Amino acid sequence: MLENLYTTKMSANRKTLQNRFSKIRSESGRFSKIMAAVMSAVVAVTMLCATIVMASIESENEIVYEVYNGNTKINLQNSPFIYNDNYYLPLRETLNAFGINDIEYDNGTIKITMPDAQRRRWAWANYCEISLTSDEVIYKNGNAGTSSMDKPPVLKNGTVYVTEHFFSDLIRAGQIPGFRFKVIRDLSPESYYNIGEEVFIGTLEEQERFEPDGDNFVKRIIVDENRNTVAVIPVENQMPDKVHSVERNGNCFSADNYTGLFQGCFYNMSSAGKAVYKNSGIVVYQSNNPAAFIPAVWQINIPQPDLSALDEVIQ
Repeated sequence: MLENLYTTKMSANRKTLQNRFSKIRSESGRFSKIMAAVMSAVVAVTMLCATIVMASIESENEIVYEVYNGNTKINLQNSPFIYNDNYYLPLRETLNAFGINDIEYDNGTIKITMPDAQRRRWAWANYCEISLTSDEVIYKNGNAGTSSMDKPPVLKNGTVYVTEHFFSDLIRAGQIPGFRFKVIRDLSPESYYNIGEEVFIGTLEEQERFEPDGDNFVKRIIVDENRNTVAVIPVENQMPDKVHSVERNGNCFSADNYTGLFQGCFYNMSSAGKAVYKNSGIVVYQSNNPAAFIPAVWQINIPQPDLSALDEVIQ
């Protein structure tokens, strides 16, 4: 009675079995063709969607980064990027481009030995250390001291990146005098706000006269006389808590008002004295109260300071 429990119930007749298998092959072939067509369509749609998504991301981030040694453009394999209100550049690759190759990793500390530095007026050093967990740079073998990169290094795809501040510091340390970092962004104000988003677009003088309705802050886009974007101030960078936290942090310039913005970009007090320093955040004051914070990445078209003053060498 149990002999048929595990049988397939197929006929033992040879001709019947042949017809049945032929039909299965026919149906399987037709099914395979249908499935192949469906899968091809799915893959095509997926690729199209991915392309659309990537295109939208690229269109929202149309920023070109260029690094120069004097007038010579350096082609980096690892592209700079924006993260945490700072520009990040690949540490080893950028240093190598300027002939600094003695770089060691020792238990979370990056040790960099640089060529003999000229004794510049502001600072000079032949050696420095960077911790992967700190924004502090320790300089030795020269004018020993510390400096800040504003934010700690980050690791991306196995590559260590540091903020642009570090390379500007190396100029003051008597190294890489020809370093120049150029960021090319769209100057059209329309590129920096979405349809329906509240925004105030105006010159430095117009921004100074503008008074938001109570605490109803709106995005500010500062333009020059040609209506090209100078800087952008998102709503969150006008909130008192954010501005006061930045002010207490101390790693920023200050401008007495919006019209003092350009002047504020040119100078910064550091442990080495007053020195030209680019790409640092700016706190803007109105009526002696901090009103807004403009990090480096939102300084779209502020005139770049002249770093030639740092080339003065002590005889």
